[in-house]
Amino acid sequence: MKVIKNKYIKFPSLEDSIGRLGVEFKGNSEAKNDYNDFDLSPAEQQKRIRFFFVMNKLNAKFDETFDPEKILEYLQTALKEIIILKSSFFFVFDENSHLKPVSKTTDKNYTSFINKAYQNGILDWMFETKKISVLPDITRREKNTNALSLLVIPLFMENKPYGLYAIATPIASLSSKTYESDVLKMFLALAQSKIEHARQQERISAVYDDLQTLQSKLSNDYKFSAIGELTAGIVEDVMSPVQVILSCTNFIEKEFTQVDKKLTGAITSQIKKIENVIKRLSKFVGAQPTNGNLYPTIINEQIQDYYEVVLSSLKYNNYECILDLDNNLPPIMTQKSYIHQLLTNLFGMVLNSNVEGGGILVQTKFVSESISLRFIVTDRLNIYAEDNNGNKANLNVKMIANIMKRHQGDVKIINNESGGTTIILNFPVKRKLSK
Repeated sequence: MKVIKNKYIKFPSLEDSIGRLGVEFKGNSEAKNDYNDFDLSPAEQQKRIRFFFVMNKLNAKFDETFDPEKILEYLQTALKEIIILKSSFFFVFDENSHLKPVSKTTDKNYTSFINKAYQNGILDWMFETKKISVLPDITRREKNTNALSLLVIPLFMENKPYGLYAIATPIASLSSKTYESDVLKMFLALAQSKIEHARQQERISAVYDDLQTLQSKLSNDYKFSAIGELTAGIVEDVMSPVQVILSCTNFIEKEFTQVDKKLTGAITSQIKKIENVIKRLSKFVGAQPTNGNLYPTIINEQIQDYYEVVLSSLKYNNYECILDLDNNLPPIMTQKSYIHQLLTNLFGMVLNSNVEGGGILVQTKFVSESISLRFIVTDRLNIYAEDNNGNKANLNVKMIANIMKRHQGDVKIINNESGGTTIILNFPVKRKLSK
C-alpha cells in the first residue's frame, strides 16, 4: 500500500480574505465581500494626487529658506490648495505663556483676540483634547461680507503646548476625521519643525551676541581695575618731579631777581595744570565697590568727572562738548563704574568714528519719574554694522543696552543724515524688586 502525502497548503482566495477583513473592520458577524469599500472615486483620486504634488512643492520651498515669514507664506499658499481660507496666523508661547505671533505682519486685532480667548480659558479645552476648535471671527465687522470663522489648531512639541495655528475661513467647522484635516495637520507639522529650527537659530545668535557683550564688558572692567591699581604709583611718580620743578621755580624766582617773572609764572601755571589733570584722573579711577551692591549716585557728578578726563581727547579730535545738566536731579541706585562704562561707550563711538571734528551736547533732565540722559552729536554715527544677517547694532550699543537693562531703563536712538545722532538713556528713579 502506497501512502501519498500532499505537500501543498491550501490558502483562501483573495476575495474571501477581503471579505473576512471587512467583517473585522465593521464588527459584523456576517461574512460578506467589502473590498469595493477600498475603492476611491475618480474625484477623490484626483484630490489625493493633487495633495502629493502640493506636498512635494511645499517641501522644496521649505528647503530653500529658514526665514519664518517665507515659511508661513509658503504654508498659506499650499493650504489654499486644500481648503478655502482668507488668512492664517501662527502663534507660539513665549516665556510668559503669552501667545506671540511668529510673523511681524500679523494683525494686532487677531493677536489680542487670541490671547484674550486663551486667558479666559476658552482655548483650554482645545489643548486638553488636542482637537480643532472653531471660534467666531469677531475682529472685523464689515458690511456686505460673508461671516468668517477661526479654525484654531493646537500645536504641541514633546507633548507640551507649543502654540496654535488660526485660519480665518468661511468654513463653519472641520471634522478631525476628514481628509482635509489630516492634510492640514501634516503641513503644520512640517512648518512647525522649520519654524522651531529658525527660533533655535535666533536663540543661539542672541546668546552669542550676549557673550560678545559680556566679554567686552569684562575687558572694560579689567581696564578700569588695571588703571585703578596703577594710578596710585603713577601719580606719585609724576607728582614728585612736578613738586621738585615747582620748588626750583620758586627758589629761582626768589634768589635770582633778574629772571623774568613772566617766565617763572608760565612754568608755575603749567605745573598747576598738570596737578589738576592728575587729581581728576585719581578721582575718576578711585576705588570702586567690588561687591556688586548699588549705591545712591548723583549722575551729574559722574558726568562732570568723566568730562574733565575726556576733554583733552575731544579737543585733540576737534570736538566741542557742552554740558547741560539739570541741577535738581534725584540720585539713582547704581555704581560709578556703570556710569563710566556708559559714557566710555558713548564717547567711544564719537572718538572712534571716521569723522574729524563736530559738536557734542550732553544733557540731563528729570522727566516722568525718570532721569533722561541725552547724548546728541552733530554727525551721524555708525550705530549699525552690516553683516550677512542684515543690520545689527554695534558692540558699543549692545553694551549700553545691557547696562541700561541692569538699571531697568531703556535706550532710544534717533539716527539720520541731516539731524545727526541722538541717544537717549532713561533711568527710572523707582525700580522694581528683582525676582
